[in-house]
Amino acid sequence: MPTNKPTAKPTAEPGAKKKPQVTPSPERRRELLATAAEVFAAQGYDATTVRKIADAAGMLAGSLYYHFDSKESMLDEILSAFLNELWDGYDTVLAAGLGPRETIEALVTESFREIDRHRAAVAIYQKEARTLSAQPRFHYLSDSQVKFEKAWLGTLE
Repeated sequence: MPTNKPTAKPTAEPGAKKKPQVTPSPERRRELLATAAEVFAAQGYDATTVRKIADAAGMLAGSLYYHFDSKESMLDEILSAFLNELWDGYDTVLAAGLGPRETIEALVTESFREIDRHRAAVAIYQKEARTLSAQPRFHYLSDSQVKFEKAWLGTLE
């Protein structure tokens, strides 16, 4: 018995050119993350909506999804970038084989350097890390806290 299944229709004329996919620029992505970080820092993660971030960036809320799949992804990228840069500096200091006093001074210098570069991320981290670290996606926040304690206490001891 023949079936009456519809046949798939080609989506484009044979020989037609496909539209090139446009990749968001890294600069625009960084700008949007900086804007999102400021909004998260000022209003808190839970109180921040994608619409608020988009408004602050001067764009439609749906346009943010061209760059990010969720506000959680934005927050993850903000916090992980901050911590990765902080730990790059800390690891360099800790591997340098300095004396305890010099190590503490260098860790303090690295801390303030990254605080200055990532003010909004630091504010978010301080306000949200405890709550966020309970979520599997943000478990690295707990890991980082343990690593901080070991680095600082080990140096002080």
